[in-house]
Amino acid sequence: IIAKYFVLIGNLLHGHEMRGLENIPRNGPALLILYHASAPIDLLFAHSKIYLDTGRHVKMVGDRFLFKVPGFRTMLNVIQATEGSVDSCVDYIQKTNELLLISPGGIREGYFGTNMYNVVWNRRMGFARIATKAKIVIL
Repeated sequence: IIAKYFVLIGNLLHGHEMRGLENIPRNGPALLILYHASAPIDLLFAHSKIYLDTGRHVKMVGDRFLFKVPGFRTMLNVIQATEGSVDSCVDYIQKTNELLLISPGGIREGYFGTNMYNVVWNRRMGFARIATKAKIVIL
């Protein structure tokens, strides 16, 4: 019920849409790359949509500094996010064989992106190192 609510709110109030859901494997690991809005509620919209379409949960990745901010660690634990180091992500994938969701642009992407946004991830290539080390597909 909560997932349906997030998808509805995402569609009606935010125009949230996802393409390529048919490419998400029904089992086994994959690395999902998403745009990061100024408020990461889009990650909850995405998780909900993926769950409703595939029946699979997605582990979200948070920047390491967020786990040091008072109050954020609790929130990240509640949504079962994992710390964003390459090794912790690879370890998670190898132990669980599940989906992992990363927004390489981080909050910078959310604050400076527009509907004409060109991807500017600077040197944020950790997601590629994760996929290479874990030998998984990037979607």
